[in-house]
Amino acid sequence: TEAGPVVNPDGVADTVTEQQTDQAMKKMAKVLKVKRGAGEAVQVDQLVTNPRSFSQFVENAFTLSFLIKDGEAGLEPSA
Repeated sequence: TEAGPVVNPDGVADTVTEQQTDQAMKKMAKVLKVKRGAGEAVQVDQLVTNPRSFSQFVENAFTLSFLIKDGEAGLEPSA
């Protein structure tokens, strides 16, 4: 039995999951941009909560964390 070809991790194409995360980030950033343009605040729970799927909630929170890290979103305490 022979081993498969040696692959450099930098040379591997984006996985489907990474592409889905990128799409989710773009959608969430768009929602935030529209709300910001209208002068509206967005509650974190409105942005990330999915009552039908805990795993989707986790993915949404993960996506939001990247937007915050990239400076596309921020958190402020509510009044």
